[in-house]
Amino acid sequence: QMCQYTVPAGHTAFILTGNANMGKGNDGTGKFKYRIYGSNFQTAMTFLLFQSTFTYDFKAPLRLPEKTDLDVTMTAGNSGTPATCAYSIILIDNSVI
Repeated sequence: QMCQYTVPAGHTAFILTGNANMGKGNDGTGKFKYRIYGSNFQTAMTFLLFQSTFTYDFKAPLRLPEKTDLDVTMTAGNSGTPATCAYSIILIDNSVI
């Protein structure tokens, strides 16, 4: 399961929270990665799940410039495992900051 997003050109994203969920009776590993335009992916965090929800609240919003790619991947221990992923983002037009 993957959860991907690209910050639109002319905008800055501020990530407030992220969460991921792995279905009942299953386990898995997740990675939250980002790639600033023109560079390589960097792993911001790795997390483990067992039929639970992982939530991360950033103490200060994570600021990501335009064209940055977000990529959250989760690998389950069993095929067919239900999984979800989401993040809360404030998107601001660069002309106002």
